[in-house]
Amino acid sequence: MPESLAASGVSLAAVDGDGLQPLHYAACDGQLEAAQWLAAAPGVSLTAAEGRGLQAVVHHAAIAGCLALLQWLAAQPGVSLTVADHLGLHPVHHAAHHGRLGAVQWLAGCPGVSLTATDTTGWQPLHDTAVKGQLTVLQWLIDQPGVSLTAQTHDSSQVLHIAATHGQAGMLQWLAQRQGEVDLSAPGPHGLRALHLAAQNLHVDALCLLFNAGVEVCGPQCATCARGLAALGKRRVELLAEAQARVRRLTPMYTDRVQLAVAASEVAGARGGALASWEARLAAEEQRLEGLAQQQASARGGGRGRVTAGLGDGMGVV
Repeated sequence: MPESLAASGVSLAAVDGDGLQPLHYAACDGQLEAAQWLAAAPGVSLTAAEGRGLQAVVHHAAIAGCLALLQWLAAQPGVSLTVADHLGLHPVHHAAHHGRLGAVQWLAGCPGVSLTATDTTGWQPLHDTAVKGQLTVLQWLIDQPGVSLTAQTHDSSQVLHIAATHGQAGMLQWLAQRQGEVDLSAPGPHGLRALHLAAQNLHVDALCLLFNAGVEVCGPQCATCARGLAALGKRRVELLAEAQARVRRLTPMYTDRVQLAVAASEVAGARGGALASWEARLAAEEQRLEGLAQQQASARGGGRGRVTAGLGDGMGVV
């Protein structure tokens, strides 16, 4: 087929507006047979990088997680499984980022491939897993020699901070269960903690999880923590309204008040576990911050720095 297309004047090495050749598309879709056909065409190179992203065919194969294609590429002359793209990412980085556990495991067994290889910003494959919450890949990686869950990038980010930045609550919950190994209050990029990063990006589920895990907010002068508490208060109101709406929808189904009460408690229980937990923490933190503010006001002669907070109205400094 490639020969007939080439004979008709069609270039199989032509690039689109993004600099991608047909071979790159075949690799990204994990199409082994199509890639083999295209590789046999005149002018097509397996080591060609795309025009804009500068990713080679092997990077696209790793993104797709196609083992058969990766294995075939590894056997071709000139193809390297450790080639870096324009960001310094190796195929194993791409496979980890997209949750391709089988590809990561196979690449780890190939000569020259390092599971602690870093890109231009110091990210290892385990850091890439945190962007999209690829927990299964992360769990496998940390069991490998030399891989550390607290490894830092060039800006001091750990997996913890990247997961908080991207709101990956499932990964944060797993990290919270490993507090002997992971410090949930550890400073990260620019000295910011995971709580700050989640608050900056308004990831309420991540905030709730960190809050429940015992991470303390800063003093009343920290605008980022105040913003996070306000977001949690707003979310609390939304959850309560949702529970009340569900109870109202259930009402026509129950004529007996006892049955309705049971149904209401079930609705509240479905959402109430985490809600009740951080509601208590919110109240405690508000009391603590109010006390700090009063102490500071007394030290300055009073008048400024008072914290105003309400679970429904948010939180601010006046």
